This record gives sequence, C-alpha cells and structure tokens, in this order.
Amino acid sequence: MNYTRRPILHHFWAGGLVAMVLGFSLGFLLWMMQTGIMDVAEGYQSFRLWHVRIQILGFAGSFLLGFALQAGPHVVGGTPPPFRHVIPHVPILWIGLLLSSITTSATMVTVGNACITLAFVGPVVLLLKITLNGDPQLRFARGIPLVIAFLVLAAAPWLDLANSETALFVLWCGPITAALVAGQQLIHNVLHGKKLSGKLGLTLFILLCLAWLTTAMATFAHLWPWSIPGLAWLVSLSMVIWGTQFIPAIKQFGFAAISLTLSTGFLGIAVTAIMMLGWPEGIPVDSMVHLLGAGVITVLILGIVSRVTGFFSGGAVFSDAAVSGAILIWSAIATFRVITSMSSHVNDGLVIISVGLGGTLLTLWGIRVAWRLRTISQAPYPGKNGA
Repeated sequence: MNYTRRPILHHFWAGGLVAMVLGFSLGFLLWMMQTGIMDVAEGYQSFRLWHVRIQILGFAGSFLLGFALQAGPHVVGGTPPPFRHVIPHVPILWIGLLLSSITTSATMVTVGNACITLAFVGPVVLLLKITLNGDPQLRFARGIPLVIAFLVLAAAPWLDLANSETALFVLWCGPITAALVAGQQLIHNVLHGKKLSGKLGLTLFILLCLAWLTTAMATFAHLWPWSIPGLAWLVSLSMVIWGTQFIPAIKQFGFAAISLTLSTGFLGIAVTAIMMLGWPEGIPVDSMVHLLGAGVITVLILGIVSRVTGFFSGGAVFSDAAVSGAILIWSAIATFRVITSMSSHVNDGLVIISVGLGGTLLTLWGIRVAWRLRTISQAPYPGKNGA
C-alpha cells in the first residue's frame, strides 16, 4: 500500500478494538450458552443481536472504514480527500451504535441506525467520486466493488441481522467484497503479483454482479437455492486468485505473516462457498456466518492490521513469526467454533480452552495494537514507502 499523507486510520481502528472487546466477549458467552456449558440467559436473543451488530458494524465496520478512508483512494487509483473531511465518520458511527443498542425507544433506534448509515455513506460518495475520476483500469475490479461493499454496510443497520441468512448476505456483499478488493492491492503491492485490471477487471466485476444478485435473491426472494450464489462466489474468488497470479506470487515471496493471512482468508472464503453448494443438507447457516466472520474477516484483520499498524508506528506489533502463530491459532479456534455449530456432541473442555485461548490471544494482540496506534497518534508521518 502506498500512502502520501499523514495516517488517519488510528481514529477508526481504536474504535474497532473497543468493538472487538465487546463483540467477542458476547460471542464467547453465547458460544458457551449454545454448547450447554452455561444456562441460556433470559436476554439471549438480545445478546445475539448485539453480538452480530457489534461484530459487523463496529468491529469489521471500523477497520474497513479506516482502510477505505486511508488507503481506499489509492486502491481505486485516485487522490485522498483532506483530513478534516473523513474524521467525522468516527463519532457518527459510534453514536449510531450506542443509540441503536442501549435504548428501547423506536425513535432513538431509528436515529442511531441513520447515524450508522451516514457513517458508511460517506465512503460511498468519496470512493464513487474518486472511482469515476481515477484510474479507469481499476474502476471495475476495485472501485465499484468497494462502493457496493459500503452501500451494503450502509443498509445493514436496517436489516434483520438476527436472521442468520441476512447476516450471511451482509458479510458476503459487504466485508468479503471489500476483502477481495483489499486483497488485490496487497497481492500487487506487497507480494508483487499482477494487477487485475482492464478486461480481466471487467470480467471480475461481471462475476461479482452475479454473486451480489444471486445472494440477494436467495436471501430475500428465495428464488433459488444458496448453491447458486455459492458457486458465483467461488468463481469470483478463483478469478481474483488467477488474475492476480496469487499462487505464483506467494511461492516467490515465501512464507510470511501477510502471505499466510491472505492464504488463510481466501481458503476460508472458498470453504464457505463450497459449504453453500451443499446447503441446506445438514449445514447450519450459523456455521457459515461464523466461518466468514471469525475464520475470514477476523483473520484478515489480525494479519493486515498488524502489518499496517507496524509500518505507520515505526515498530512491529509482534514479530512476523508471532503474528503467523496468532493467525494459525485463531484459525483453529474459528474452525472449532464452526464445527460445534454443526455437531450435537461437543467437548465442553475444548470449548472452555478455546474461549480462554482466544480471549487471551485477542487481548494481547489488542493491547499491542492499541499501543502502536497511540504511537501513530503522537508521531509525524513516517514515510511514503509501501506497507
């Protein structure tokens, strides 16, 4: 990633760390309730709704906002806006999350949802303008897909996220779409793979349009089975991997935390899409939601945020080997979480160990990232070289 201005992402990512604490605490609590380790609380459904909203809109949303407003303009081939134009998105998002979560007033919930929408509409307007005036070779592979991803996030607070199918739709068409765009940038700039542009970019855009459309129609109109969007996402991912020459690039780059991050993330996307091909024959929707959320989005955040935060702060969050280890450990925990949602026989001890290990890992990582973000907020801009 090439940046030409003082970093602003710490304003957004600090909020993402707060959401991580709240969202994963609720997630671990719900996991133990679902496996029978704890009694199901009276407010279980409310906890579940808070968990999914915090994870998608607060955790993933904050990190994606930081990425889009810091690196997004460069990713789509344009120039970043002035600093003062993007910082207001931080309080707007968090005010919206608070208002829509801690009150039972329909008016306040509506105001809160409107604030969340406004926070995500900002990047839509910004990135659409830059996309239309920026590098036309990147318009279809990166610019418009990134705009669509934030449009979906802008609509998300008004959707029934407690419904697992709706949550799956938002994850695919929002964060996962953004991840496929960010992945292209990282593969090209960091791993020295190919830039997916021109006719190949247009082909990817057509495939993504099919994926978005078929996912929406399967979710809201139930016109066809989820195997159809599953196939569409699998083909779209394959296009990204083939078009960027991802596999040759990681072979040449060698083993490192960033190559492991992208490989693990892409593998999670592929497995989820393959699971959809067999749905609904015994595969719970909840398992696919958690595979995309915990097994893909969280893995990408752990790896990419560690790298970018280290670059901007002038010091590593953890060593490359430690970040690689964290990714592998978290991937194992996420995989086990998915398995428990598909099985009626769960080892309580393994769940407790996973919760303790996962909580410890995220706590240590969060403390280190918070410290590096503090350094970013106090230090001058470090340079213009790629992160």
